[in-house]
Amino acid sequence: MLRRFAVLSVVLALVVCTQAQRKPKGVEQEQTSFGADSPPDDKAMKKPVTLPETALRALTRVLDHRDLDCIKRNEGLTAEQIPADWFVASEIRLNGKKDIGLVAVPAAMSDATPRPSGNACFIGAHIVSFWILRKTADGYGSVFTIRADAMHILKSKTNGYRDVQAFFLTGAGQYITTVTFHFDGRMYQKFKSETVEQK
Repeated sequence: MLRRFAVLSVVLALVVCTQAQRKPKGVEQEQTSFGADSPPDDKAMKKPVTLPETALRALTRVLDHRDLDCIKRNEGLTAEQIPADWFVASEIRLNGKKDIGLVAVPAAMSDATPRPSGNACFIGAHIVSFWILRKTADGYGSVFTIRADAMHILKSKTNGYRDVQAFFLTGAGQYITTVTFHFDGRMYQKFKSETVEQK
């Protein structure tokens, strides 16, 4: 487990350092790297924002049956009853224009909580759920959701929207699989996958 986190931390550090070197002085960039080992909470977000109601509803509409069953079992709630404070978000410019989207992750669980919080359903041993929401005429719409060890928003674009990479550690951290996703005009779809062995 510790090796998984160490390897992932190195991967994220390299990505962040590379992006920092490209950053013009005096320009504050948006957050583009997100990891499951932070843990995901306000501290993991450079500029956390409250999840708007329309964004929350877009997110809860794409929850799978496993998540919904877990939330029902743990908290007795339906998708429509999930509170916004179960999540933390960061603004992202997906298409380089004025439209600002959101990257959302589960908020951290309190140590004082006597039983699992509902958002524990979105957090695994070393993975976490990530959602990307884009601005629409009606508020927000979900364009990407995944469970992974880490996620990075790239500078490259497909169909006007920035590409996304997700990282997965397997074999007790021995292998890192990088999956790249391209925007197809409506949603993000898998474009390619590459697995490398850590030495």
